[in-house]
Amino acid sequence: MTNLIRWMGACAALAVAPAFAQAPAAAEIVSVEGKGEYREAAQASWNAAKTKQGLFPSNFVRTLDLSRMAILFADRTQMRLAPNSLLQIKEAGKGPDAKTTVNLNAGRSWMQSKSAPQNLRVETPTAVAAIRGTDWEMAVEPDGRSTLSVFSGEVDLSNEFGSVNVRRGEQAVAEKGKAPVKLQVVVSRDRIQWVSSVTVDPERYAGTRGLDLPAAYAKVQRDIEQPGTPPEAFLLYADFEAYRGDLGRAERVLQAGLGKFPGDARLAAASARLAMLAGEGPKALALARQAVQSAPSSVEAALALGDAARLEGLARESADAYQRAIDLAVGDARGWHGLGVLEAERDNLRRGRSLLAKAITLDPNRAETYSESGTAATSAAAYAEARSAFDRALAMQPENYVAWTGQGILELRTGNVDAAIEALLKATLIEPRYSRGHVYLAVAYYQAERKGPALDELKRAAETDPNDPLPHILAAQIRIDAIEPAAAAAEAGEALKRIPYLKSLDAIGDNQKGIANVGSALAFMGLEDWSRGAAHDSYIPFWGASHLFLADRYPGAFDRRSELMQGFLSEPLSFGASNRFQALVPAPGHHATASLRVNQSDDVSLVEPVLTANGLSTAGSMPFSYFVEGIGTRIEPGNTDFDATAKTFTVALGAKPTSELSLFLYANRLDADVELGKRDATGEFGKIDGYASRIDIGARYSPSANVAWWVKAGAGKEDSDYDTRGFVELPGQALERLSAFKTKPEARDAALRQTWRVRDAMEITWGAEYSRREEPKTLVRDTGLHFVGATVPQESLDQTDIDRMKSVYAIGRFGKGAFVADIGLGWRDYTKDRDILVMQPQGNTPFEEHYKVRGTDPMGGFVWKPFDGQTLRAACRRWVRPVALDTLMPVAIAGIPLEDQLVFAGGTLRQCRAQWEWAISERSFFNAHYEESRIQNLVSPLDGILNTRTDITNLDRLRNRVLTPPGRPDELEDTPVYAEGLAKRTHAAYERILGAGFAARAHYTYTDSENTDPLFPGRKIPWLARHHADLGLTWAPGRHIFVTLQAAWRSQRYSDEANFVPVPQGWDARFNVFMESPDKRWAVEVYGFNLAKKEQSDVFGAVASWRF
Repeated sequence: MTNLIRWMGACAALAVAPAFAQAPAAAEIVSVEGKGEYREAAQASWNAAKTKQGLFPSNFVRTLDLSRMAILFADRTQMRLAPNSLLQIKEAGKGPDAKTTVNLNAGRSWMQSKSAPQNLRVETPTAVAAIRGTDWEMAVEPDGRSTLSVFSGEVDLSNEFGSVNVRRGEQAVAEKGKAPVKLQVVVSRDRIQWVSSVTVDPERYAGTRGLDLPAAYAKVQRDIEQPGTPPEAFLLYADFEAYRGDLGRAERVLQAGLGKFPGDARLAAASARLAMLAGEGPKALALARQAVQSAPSSVEAALALGDAARLEGLARESADAYQRAIDLAVGDARGWHGLGVLEAERDNLRRGRSLLAKAITLDPNRAETYSESGTAATSAAAYAEARSAFDRALAMQPENYVAWTGQGILELRTGNVDAAIEALLKATLIEPRYSRGHVYLAVAYYQAERKGPALDELKRAAETDPNDPLPHILAAQIRIDAIEPAAAAAEAGEALKRIPYLKSLDAIGDNQKGIANVGSALAFMGLEDWSRGAAHDSYIPFWGASHLFLADRYPGAFDRRSELMQGFLSEPLSFGASNRFQALVPAPGHHATASLRVNQSDDVSLVEPVLTANGLSTAGSMPFSYFVEGIGTRIEPGNTDFDATAKTFTVALGAKPTSELSLFLYANRLDADVELGKRDATGEFGKIDGYASRIDIGARYSPSANVAWWVKAGAGKEDSDYDTRGFVELPGQALERLSAFKTKPEARDAALRQTWRVRDAMEITWGAEYSRREEPKTLVRDTGLHFVGATVPQESLDQTDIDRMKSVYAIGRFGKGAFVADIGLGWRDYTKDRDILVMQPQGNTPFEEHYKVRGTDPMGGFVWKPFDGQTLRAACRRWVRPVALDTLMPVAIAGIPLEDQLVFAGGTLRQCRAQWEWAISERSFFNAHYEESRIQNLVSPLDGILNTRTDITNLDRLRNRVLTPPGRPDELEDTPVYAEGLAKRTHAAYERILGAGFAARAHYTYTDSENTDPLFPGRKIPWLARHHADLGLTWAPGRHIFVTLQAAWRSQRYSDEANFVPVPQGWDARFNVFMESPDKRWAVEVYGFNLAKKEQSDVFGAVASWRF
């Protein structure tokens, strides 16, 4: 009879097998630790469960003693089964309407669902849990008593006697014959130990060799109490307890072993590793240091110290410990493995990959090394090599969570978001404590436009590795994307505290605006002084985000362009970032934006369509990014006779042929046709016709994380004609005077820089630069008014100006933590030669002028943090502005930038500034500084101030902006043109996050300026008001809306050097209202500026953008 039943069961199983073969699996076994089994509902016998095995509705699975199983359902619900658990899958599917129902008959399970928890049910012998949460645990005791613990979300637990709603941090119990009741306890994930990173090897102890896990566990428990038990028994027993999740018990076992064998470094090293596993980094480091001190020749102690120091962000100590392990046992792959992982995390990818390859050679059966090797290859964009390494690792060890994480990162980098989510779900299911898995799962969710689950995963990552700033940096980016700046600022503040622990910059995907910088959220709210302080506190010269973000903070064009150039050379793939959502990590994609700007004032009206395309490709062996933009500008006159048409074209390419080498190319051309005045009306009519073009090419080579070389070269060319006609209409006739002015300037420049972080407290930067500008000019004009059409004598001017500058510099940064000093010295040789020939009817007159500004430029400053939240900065420097549009030299000393708004090319700036920053609280910031700037520009007795041309190449176009950022409070209204002067400025600012989406700032600057030129002694420097108050308010009410209000009051100032043209005191206000769709495809911004400004008409406009 028994055989007949078995035969019928086998037939039933064969009958349903074809259906299962055709239908997709309801779930997949991701890992089996120990012994797990499965069976069909119609079968009585159990079969061994295997990794990657599909499970179908009605299937049963179970775990035996000291065994665990991880299951991933089709709807991406994650489940882990503890030892001695029994589960049946009743139904499961994929899709928004699919339902998943499981029956936990015995044991303990942890589950997490990010997709459709409302369709998920867990049945037990005494209750049914209807899931509306995302993270919970269910335990079923032998008598059927069911205990539910909810870690996030909420769950309804019910039976025929009643129901109870269990929320986050709560627990409920259901027993036979009773309604469920809520317990008066608070639960946390931390009390649930699902440790998969611990492996148990009974072969390490002679007394358990050849035994399976349950038998070995029972044997070592008995042996541990016997006299003469060797240290290996204590190590194995501690592994068993850690594997079971009882870390406290494991620690007590090790302490007992140390009591008997105090000189055994293996036990001390194991205790340090246990502390790492428990998330007690400082304790682990102290124990590992003690173990090395007690047994300096122990490989185990050296490896433990290497791991502990690496997790605490102490790269140098970690490297030394791994090297010690290699020296002690050169044939042991573990030392090579650890050092390789460390170097790869620090972006020393070439060395890291070489070390990991050596580890593989020494131990080709170590799956973890293949996993880390694949992750390093992914960072180096060697995607085929990475995929091969992950395949090898998973073939050896299908439950290797490091390999699944690395594969997920690889899929993200190559644009396969769905596959990335699948791999990362498996990784975090196998080892929920692995922070890296949660970070990249968050990235994958966000790229799939699932913000909520992404933030949940980042929160979990921060819990598993409290020192890592990366989860907070990424969370801040997500919040900024959603226009939630206050929440972003809170995350950025947490990131800033942890910046010293930042392992890799490669992990962070940046965009053209440097959004990855921790100051981004503060700047978004218009809190400029606060954001600058945060940016300088987190400044890393090798990180593109530092440069790109600071480019938006500085008010002067030279400083801004310099930081932009350094940023794009460092991160040439950044302008390929998405124009909608932040990718968070470098991810391929192709994007386009079409926008139309329209504004209107009494003086002129403007219509400007813009079409932009950008993207990032990782399909080939060399990742590259591109940017192409075309702008058509049409300005029509109102009250002002100004009529213009312009076309602007911008192209940029970025590439990373290797992980160490970055390439950048930028080209821009502006064609303009401008008419000034009215034709055939008394007065002057002018027509400007010409173009300006610019090309920059550069590279950065970084052979290690502590050394980088930057090199760039650029060339610019202009060709413009300015024809004027002076016209006087008389009764019956007219007079005219014609002139034609032509200029064809050409510029070339080149720069080289190296930055070398010699050690943690010492950084050296040096460089050399050369720039040249040649500007030929020709002016031909009538000698005077004459009747229209008459032939009259002409006079002309032929002029060529040649500016050259050579410079070298070296800057040292010394110290770390509370005190850092910058000391540097530069040398420059600036020459300007002018060859002028004036041709008149009465004869020709030649002129020559020569200017030389040669000498040294000292610079120095310090940053001191005497108390928590307070920073003192002070810096002095002398600087001669080069003829080049930018520099690779650091533009800030001790966080104080060059005051480039007051000096022209060839001019000398002597600047000193002392500044106090006080972060009063997490919501308030105060800043005060005093600055003296002494300026001496080049002046000709023939035509006055020299080199007053402005930069029109507009490298800023690569920013691909849609939302206009709040204005900078210290940006001048216009460029002061004057010979020389002294400006003394005292500034105070208070900035605050108000709550409810509001942030406000109040700035005041008192300026005492004096013109020191002999022609205008004692006059005021143009555009510097004695009193300048700036008020700003931003509001983010939600629903992807952002409002900016800004008002500035300035006392009387002058627009000219002689102070003949006063600008009256008064207010200048502006507003911006931005709104976008939740999918960020369309956006509209309405704005107004020059409001209440007496001397200029109000301007109102709007920009509509469509992103696709």
